[in-house]
Amino acid sequence: MQNSEFLNCQYGMYFNTYTVGSNNLSTISGSTFKWENLFKKPSVKPENHIHLFKTSAVTITASNFLQETPAVYGGIDQYGKGIYSNNSEFKIYSGCTNIFLPIGQDCAESNTVRSQFKNLVYGVYVVNSNSKPFVVLRNEFTNCSYGVYSIMAKNQTVSRNKFHVAESTGQTCGLYVYRGTGYKIEENIFQEFDNPLIANGSGNSYGLIIYDSDTLHNEVYKNTFSKLKIGAQAQGINGRKVGQNNDGTTGLQFICNEFKSPIYLTDIGVNGRIDKEQGESGA
Repeated sequence: MQNSEFLNCQYGMYFNTYTVGSNNLSTISGSTFKWENLFKKPSVKPENHIHLFKTSAVTITASNFLQETPAVYGGIDQYGKGIYSNNSEFKIYSGCTNIFLPIGQDCAESNTVRSQFKNLVYGVYVVNSNSKPFVVLRNEFTNCSYGVYSIMAKNQTVSRNKFHVAESTGQTCGLYVYRGTGYKIEENIFQEFDNPLIANGSGNSYGLIIYDSDTLHNEVYKNTFSKLKIGAQAQGINGRKVGQNNDGTTGLQFICNEFKSPIYLTDIGVNGRIDKEQGESGA
């Protein structure tokens, strides 16, 4: 599907379990999914622009997932989700306006068309009880309560995205990883999206939260954090106990990340366990 628009659909597209052949080869590109004003039946609220249920190999490129009038709804929980995935495999990419780009060459930033997620309660919400991977690469999340929120997901890639985290007195977060492992979180930009009704430094915004990724080796690499309450936070079990092997080959490491002022409370918060070795010698 290309260059299409979905306006005020409770569910824009709904993918159910795909059983014909081996794989779902669906692609969505250059399309816009949008909610604006109340539905004709006001009791009906936005749910998911795209809903994936136990499906595979859906690719989304340079598309927009928008909530244009959040103020008309009764609360943040009614703003809707951009993409909801239940035990599915999918990829969300940017596009490139340079049609002459050589194979294997990176698209210049000036030619990059990022998929956009705006004013949603969740930009991307993922629940996985299996090992199906997902990829969120080079997209942009603006004023979402949670940009990407994943539960029990293995082998996820969230890289080179821009997260403009909603400023609110309730908790907001660019990327929240709950009990996932094998993740690749690299070269993202996390910063707060200014809410003029809240004084600077009074919001409850987090760039990244990792909760209970267990004792396997995981890395958060080369991300940039600024204008947040807390840059990154590790909660629960993300490393081995004192006395067990904890030498840089197990647990969560933060490597080559940059924390720019202002960050109002702390760059990295730890409430639990992470790898005792952080960063790299000489880095």
